[in-house]
Amino acid sequence: MSTGFSFVQIGEFSFIIAGLGSKLGVTDPVIYPIIVVASVLTTFLTPYIMKATVPCYNFLYNHASARFRGKIDRREQEVAKAEETAQNATSDVGPTVADKVRYAVSKTYVTKYVVNLFLQNMSENDQHNEQE
Repeated sequence: MSTGFSFVQIGEFSFIIAGLGSKLGVTDPVIYPIIVVASVLTTFLTPYIMKATVPCYNFLYNHASARFRGKIDRREQEVAKAEETAQNATSDVGPTVADKVRYAVSKTYVTKYVVNLFLQNMSENDQHNEQE
C-alpha cells in the first residue's frame, strides 16, 4: 500500500507532456489546466496521503475476509524472512545496499563539485581571453 500511495502524485513532468500534447494538437487544450490543478493538488496532498497509508491498510485488513488476511499474513512473513536472510548475508559479506547508495551519492556530489569547478575555471579563462 505504501508503494501504491506513493504514486499518487502525478508530478511536474505532466506539465511538459500536457503542454506538448496541446501544442501538437493530440489532446484537447482544455485538459492542460486540469492536469495543472491535479498536479498541484497531488503535490500538496502527498504527505497527508502517505501518512494515511497505515490507517487505510489497517481498515482494509480488518474488513477483509479471513482467507485474504491469511494470504496477507503469509506474504508478510515471507517478506520478513527474506529481509532477515538478506541482512544476514550482506552483513557477513560486505557493505549493505544502503552503504553502496551512500557511497554512490557521495561520489556524485564530489563529481558534481569537480565539474562545477572545471566549468567555472573555463568560464573565467574565456572571460580573461576576451579581455585581452
